[in-house]
Amino acid sequence: MKVSVVIPTIRGREDHLQTCVDAYQATVRDLELIVVPDRPSCGSAWSEGACQADGEYVHFTCDDIEPQPGWFEAAQESVARDEQPAPRIVGSDGALHQCGDSNQPVEHDDGWESPFSSLPFMKMDWWSQIEQVPDSLHYFSDNWMSAELRGLGVVPRVNRDYLFVHHHAKVGRLDDRLATDLREYERLRGSL
Repeated sequence: MKVSVVIPTIRGREDHLQTCVDAYQATVRDLELIVVPDRPSCGSAWSEGACQADGEYVHFTCDDIEPQPGWFEAAQESVARDEQPAPRIVGSDGALHQCGDSNQPVEHDDGWESPFSSLPFMKMDWWSQIEQVPDSLHYFSDNWMSAELRGLGVVPRVNRDYLFVHHHAKVGRLDDRLATDLREYERLRGSL
């Protein structure tokens, strides 16, 4: 089954993007790569890319992410159980970055219910039923999608084989935007 992979990128991260693209091509046979350059936020890039997608699945990633072998099969298994796969993410040095919940270096077992899923993966049918990510969201775009999927009864659960390396590209990193983005996410979610 075909997966459409949406990858936001910005100028100055070409090396990271190439590593990302190469890894996706090495781990999935039936693949549609949609690279969306220079948008103001992850939310706007992911929504724009998903509108172009024609796979049975859609996966939202970033240009400094490197998928590990077996990630796609693990994601398909989770989705077949009507779950959103919540990933295990390690840094370039192999240290745990997160296993389900955001930026918590805590190992969780397979099936642990996570508050949300980073690097969202879903059936295209699910995407068509949720509200697109607000353009104003950057860091909390994945939280938004998970909340929308929960509204459909799709719960994020850890799948440890849904595994990625996050290289933390420095160019364009918006650490100063994190608190502002969190307030915007909470404001938007509160308005529903």
